Amino acid sequence: MKERHKIRIIESNVNIIINFGKILIQKKTLLCISLFVILTLGCNSKSNVTYSSDEIINISKIFVNQSKTFEFTLTHRDGYTLLPGNLNISKAKGKIQKPNKILIDAEIISNDFLLKLSYLTFDEKFWITNPISNKWGEIPNSDNPFKEVNPIQIIVDIITKIKSSEIKSYNDNSYNISATIISNDLKSLVGDMIIPDKSVKIELSILPNGEILKVNIIGEVQPKDTLDTIRIIKFYNWDKPIEWKEPLIK
Repeated sequence: MKERHKIRIIESNVNIIINFGKILIQKKTLLCISLFVILTLGCNSKSNVTYSSDEIINISKIFVNQSKTFEFTLTHRDGYTLLPGNLNISKAKGKIQKPNKILIDAEIISNDFLLKLSYLTFDEKFWITNPISNKWGEIPNSDNPFKEVNPIQIIVDIITKIKSSEIKSYNDNSYNISATIISNDLKSLVGDMIIPDKSVKIELSILPNGEILKVNIIGEVQPKDTLDTIRIIKFYNWDKPIEWKEPLIK
């Protein structure tokens, strides 16, 4: 009986040692896995930046030139974009198809009133909505308030004419780049109402394939801008099909 009791005690102690060993192995395994994940993430965060600023800009030029369609939004921080006829664009969104199809929905401040209007052009025809009735009407290009603006050309001008580009950071799989551009090269966005020959700061977010996500235009471009004025343009739905049809006019 005593021998059996001793055997049981020994077996119990052995089991305790084995279980304790298993716990230690699990903890070491978990620690190794944690260290591996930390080191992997750390290495990835440093190795993800595989292009220089000039290289990613050149990749983006190719992407923009090859893209046939895109959509965009324009918003402002501390300001607006002034168009002929004393129309101040506060917000806008649009659809673009090269070479000449444009749809813009805009919020415009005129004489302290907030107005909404839409603009459409393709096949050398132009339509605009009445801001009061919201009904479409065809107009000659001479009466077109957007005739000095060319949204199709905006991103081409920005990506081809920026200078002194520099990668500021790389996160969320995109390059964040700072650069400068001369105000004259932003006429496709703001028309002829510019402060000429002004150096303007630009910030861009670009994916590794060259797709442009966002452009911030910072500071004075037009006479009523301030140093705090920021134009924020976001781009999306690159190369997605867009349906175009003439509006119903009653």
